[in-house]
Amino acid sequence: SAVGDAEFRRRLLGAIRYDRLVARCWNGAESAAPDHHVEAPPSTVGSGVRLRLGYWDYYPNLEVAEEVAAQLTENLGVEVELAPADFVSGSAQSCDVLLALRGPLFEDPLCALDLLDPARRDPVLAPLLHRLSEVPDDDEAYDELRRTVRKQCPVLPLLSLRGHWLQ
Repeated sequence: SAVGDAEFRRRLLGAIRYDRLVARCWNGAESAAPDHHVEAPPSTVGSGVRLRLGYWDYYPNLEVAEEVAAQLTENLGVEVELAPADFVSGSAQSCDVLLALRGPLFEDPLCALDLLDPARRDPVLAPLLHRLSEVPDDDEAYDELRRTVRKQCPVLPLLSLRGHWLQ
């Protein structure tokens, strides 16, 4: 899958228009754009690339998935197939990208595009993820992972909440 390539993941991040994502959700959502996000101009660099975007079928996941798919098509030329997925059946394993309510490398996004499966095979990220799974309090590994994430873009945060999550 193309999402295994760090440069392609950076292009995915550049294709996201956060204002449009927020507009598809209720009033409590706001952009979770990382500080290194820069909107890239529309391109056809992704023409011929097909991605399967898995999402959990409850509000607002479908709305956000539809918007993400539209933006990746408009801004990169990527063809996106939306696929309802869940943890229990294992159907999420057949997806290239997952729309997730939590992203483990970010403090508190409500919603993120999780590209960690390719990252776990990445020669730079995989050892760091393994090291942190062995010693979760390893601050040096965590800092190195955060720097690497910025370069590799294995998770693209999309939305966060304003106020308490139950409001």
